[in-house]
Amino acid sequence: MSTECKKILVVLGMHRSGTSALTRGLQVIGVSLGDNLMPAFEGNNNKGFWEDLEIVALNDALLAELGLNWHSLGTLQTPHDWARLLDHPLAAQAEAYLQAQTVQYPLFGLKDPRMTRLLPFWLEIFKRCNVEPIFLISSRDPLSVSRSLEKRDNFLAGKNYFLWLEHALPALLDTAGYRRLVVDFNQLLEQPARELERIARLAGLPQPAEIELNTYQDSFLESGLRHYQHTQDDLRADPSLAEEIVRVHQLLQQLATDAVDLDDPAVRTELQEATAWLNTLGPTYRLVIAQNARITSTSEHLDALRKENAHLHHVTQALTDTQQELADTHQALIDIQQDLHDLSRSIDALRQSASWRITQPLRAVTSGARETVKTLRASARLMAKRLYHRLPAKLREPCLRLAYRYFGIFFRGMGHYEAWRLAWSPGQTRPFSFSYRRSALAREGQYQLEQTTYPAYCYLPPRRTSAVDKVLAEFGRKPLISIITPVYGIEPPYLQALIQSVEQQWYPHWELIFVEDAGPNPATRHFLEALDNPRIKVSLSEKNGGISAASNIALGLAAGEYVAFLDHDDELTADALFELAKAINTDDPDFIYSDEDKIDDAGNYSQPFFKPGWSPDALMSIMYTCHLACMRKSLVDELGGFRSCFDGAQDYDLALRLTERTQRIHHIPKVLYHWRTLPSSTASGLDAKPYASDAMRRLKEEALVRRGLQGIVENVAEMPSQCRVNYRPVGTPLVSIIIPSRDNTAILKRCVDSLLQQTRYGHYEIILIDNDSSTPEARAYFDQAPQDPRVTVLRYPHPFNYSAINNLGAREAKGDYLLFLNDDTEALAPDWLERMLGFAQLDHIGAVGAKLLFPGSHNIQHCGVLNLPAGPGHAFYNAPADAPIYFGRNILEWNWLAATGACLLVKRSKFEAVGGFDESFPVAYNDVDLCWRLHDQGLKNLVCNAVRLLHHESVSRGVDDEDPLKLQRLTQERRRLYQKHPGYFMHDPYFNPNLHGSSVNFLAQNF
Repeated sequence: MSTECKKILVVLGMHRSGTSALTRGLQVIGVSLGDNLMPAFEGNNNKGFWEDLEIVALNDALLAELGLNWHSLGTLQTPHDWARLLDHPLAAQAEAYLQAQTVQYPLFGLKDPRMTRLLPFWLEIFKRCNVEPIFLISSRDPLSVSRSLEKRDNFLAGKNYFLWLEHALPALLDTAGYRRLVVDFNQLLEQPARELERIARLAGLPQPAEIELNTYQDSFLESGLRHYQHTQDDLRADPSLAEEIVRVHQLLQQLATDAVDLDDPAVRTELQEATAWLNTLGPTYRLVIAQNARITSTSEHLDALRKENAHLHHVTQALTDTQQELADTHQALIDIQQDLHDLSRSIDALRQSASWRITQPLRAVTSGARETVKTLRASARLMAKRLYHRLPAKLREPCLRLAYRYFGIFFRGMGHYEAWRLAWSPGQTRPFSFSYRRSALAREGQYQLEQTTYPAYCYLPPRRTSAVDKVLAEFGRKPLISIITPVYGIEPPYLQALIQSVEQQWYPHWELIFVEDAGPNPATRHFLEALDNPRIKVSLSEKNGGISAASNIALGLAAGEYVAFLDHDDELTADALFELAKAINTDDPDFIYSDEDKIDDAGNYSQPFFKPGWSPDALMSIMYTCHLACMRKSLVDELGGFRSCFDGAQDYDLALRLTERTQRIHHIPKVLYHWRTLPSSTASGLDAKPYASDAMRRLKEEALVRRGLQGIVENVAEMPSQCRVNYRPVGTPLVSIIIPSRDNTAILKRCVDSLLQQTRYGHYEIILIDNDSSTPEARAYFDQAPQDPRVTVLRYPHPFNYSAINNLGAREAKGDYLLFLNDDTEALAPDWLERMLGFAQLDHIGAVGAKLLFPGSHNIQHCGVLNLPAGPGHAFYNAPADAPIYFGRNILEWNWLAATGACLLVKRSKFEAVGGFDESFPVAYNDVDLCWRLHDQGLKNLVCNAVRLLHHESVSRGVDDEDPLKLQRLTQERRRLYQKHPGYFMHDPYFNPNLHGSSVNFLAQNF
């Protein structure tokens, strides 16, 4: 029985050739484009791309399988194994998606310029799906396309011309035998009704309705879409444009007016001659590509050698310093030994005295009392600890406070008790809390810390010593650092304070560049005009252009090798440029950022931000690098400086673009910048500049397109004015959810039921591993669970070894992604798995964790693992889940050194590359060890805080610190963890050294 062949309209053509405008026009004649379209971006297809995100992702993956990308040259000369590609899982994925779309939309249209390079593949997919493609070939002159690509992608004109030809020829030749039509972009803009009528006649569709046509013409088509337009004479006059390319464009113009027939043999002959001409350039293409590859490889090798050389210099200097410290320590030991000798003689004299002999009985009684109190105190603490974990969550804190109030003597010396006692000391009126919450006085979008347990933050200016002068004199490089400061309407006293902070810099090689952007305050301009310092440059604009335009003027005046950015009302610390220069000498970075704090109008310091080391996903979540930022000027120039379309978040946009070009990024864990909290400054909250929030959203959306990633930028309810990226999974890879369990029937069933009922992403399997259960209920459950085809049961009849059990599950799993999950967890939202998968598919990501909450209170059980001096611990343990803590570390997506194995997603290939779980860690730290090994491979671990699961912590295995034997085992495994990873002993690159080493709440050192 035959089925009717459905029609699908496919738009082909070169990038920047009008394919978007043509595709949008298809809606006028009743063609559906689906609901999975790429969003529009200001400055890059403002009206929309009209591309299906799934099709784009498939084409990117297909090109990658062929070793290509969308702008690879020489693809017509390289034979491709299309049969192998059609047997690849991507083919089945493409077929399934296309069938689903044509079922949902009887008349479906799609567009992606990449499809032009993959036509043999897609023609076979169309046959398998029983759809008839009708091809619409968008045409635009190569000069206009080239100039548009030069502006957007910085491609050279020669490459653009050949790319144009390599898209035009297959679109015309490979579609022979199908209904097809050439549509000229300029004709579409000038006479849209005529062009859409041509398309409707070709496809056998009704003519466009007048109301729809008017809407398309008035709201979408405008002259601004055509940034460039060139005639045939312009093409002939360009000496860099080959005659063959000019002839192909002339042919396209004739085809677009129906002056010649595309199926005419003479047309095909002309196209084949152009292809033959292009083929003669094939060896040259390959030679250029190979040379470029060698240049890239050599550059990377040189970068690695420079970095290694800088590291060796750093190590040598560290060894020299260590030797001096050892010598000093040796002398100190000699002095101490002498002091001990003198003290020993004094003690001997005291013991020989009569008073010592008379008070001996009293000392014996006192010593016994001390030992008794010590024993009672230890017993009370142990009893309190065990009772605390057995109380309902909502009663724990009230009972603990009662115990502190009436039995405080037993808890003296404990950090938690001492913090409570400080909070309730005279003068303190707020209740004790380790949590951070939104200030009642703060405006929407502004958060401040409610910390009543330690003194206010105090910034202490650094002291210049002879050691600083010695380092300055030994600098091998003394680069000029240009400080860029756009100025708009600020009062002169703030500018004077800024200048004073720059003039007091220890490092002398700087210049300060002011660009006054025609602000409303005449005093500002008069102040700048009166400046008389040869190291300060001043430019006065006649017309206000915005902060990006002013900053770009300053960049044009800058003579430095590096540029640092200083806002017109802020200040640098005296050591700021010294620390930058030191980093440049040791690491030769392209981008440097430091810690920062706030300064108010009265000169008081507050809200220090002690930042993590380089965290690319954190930067995509929030502009955490912010101040002080210093960049290599040549790289900033290559990027085109700042972009005015993102004013208000222009520095964020530049940081994202720059970090896409380099990984030579250095963090200085010191406060080098004081950010002033004026009402008009974003330091006082993003609501001070609401347009900055809109710019942040748009720049993230553009970054996704620029990086070739699928995702949605979402508002963050807990942090107004912030937004997060929800990466969409590429394709539908199988995820294997591996759950070990033993005699935990009720809890395991609750876990599995939540997965089956709550998981919207459909392509997963559940692997239950029975660790030798003995109860009839457990055995019965494991026997009936496989009745659901998504569930498989494995047996592990051996003593508990978390690593070995999960390695077994990984070996038997069929999925490309492995999700290790505790049996005492529950999924809370349908999108939990697809959110985690979206991150796990990123090339640079190792392991992905989730936010785990305690049942009942919904406080945080896990949102990241810190590597503290006492060992790994959960950040913000038992803190409120929805109150933003420390710049959103518990709300937004940040990189962490490790995440808990209670819910951990890893790509199989990456898991296997590091050898899976280490089975010598049977109970504890196996997840930490895995994450550290992934991190050692250059991957970044991450916690997706948008994903929440309940976690009935330690229901399966119990609490280790209640059992002396378990506590001993925990200590032994921790010791072995650091023996295996000595580089992480007392070191966490994502936990700033200025934060207290015993605090999971990111408290500052002065706690």
